[in-house]
Amino acid sequence: MRPAFYDSSVYREKQSSLTKKNWQKGAYNHLKEEVERTCARRRCEETFLVVASDPKKYCSQSCAAKVNNLKRSPESPVSKVRLEKLYKNGLSANEIAEKLGISLYKVNYWLKNFQIPKRSVSEAIYLKYNPNGDPFEIKEKLSPEERQLLGMGLGIYWGEGNK
Repeated sequence: MRPAFYDSSVYREKQSSLTKKNWQKGAYNHLKEEVERTCARRRCEETFLVVASDPKKYCSQSCAAKVNNLKRSPESPVSKVRLEKLYKNGLSANEIAEKLGISLYKVNYWLKNFQIPKRSVSEAIYLKYNPNGDPFEIKEKLSPEERQLLGMGLGIYWGEGNK
């Protein structure tokens, strides 16, 4: 229970006069002092005035919604063209996440949302270890050294016969 002392008119008047004096001295100026801030959204450069103690980071509710609720915003943090280009160039979803600074789950979400087919595990491993293409592909244009090696290899093969 609260003591009746706090409800007395003498106590209230004393507290009121103390508070008024402190306001006049400027003890509470920090509560009404305004600060200029810029919006925390990437593409928005708006500046706005707020009281210093206010935690507001965005200039409007629409900016806050675009950052905090991506399903409502028409713009995705990753464009389809960029994501497709990175994925087709051989980067894995994990490498794309590190490069763009977003989570792996978001990369997988956007791959699925943009209907970009994911590679199988065997395709991903093959691509990772063979970034220049098929290592067993036969070259059509050989250098002079490679022609000499080919000739020696064929000679050895023919010389052995079916032994």
